[in-house]
Amino acid sequence: MALATRTSLLAADFDLAANASNQLGVDLYRQLATGDENPRPPPLPPWIGRVTDPR
Repeated sequence: MALATRTSLLAADFDLAANASNQLGVDLYRQLATGDENPRPPPLPPWIGRVTDPR
């Protein structure tokens, strides 16, 4: 019985964290998406696309 209680408490904590995370994402999206603009991430810095030969 104790294991079942602990498992249900952990599941409740996970659900609470997942809901809070989702709500944060929705709030941020709404703040960024103003007017007719499409929110998109900023361009990547040039050093990310650089490939070097390790030889």
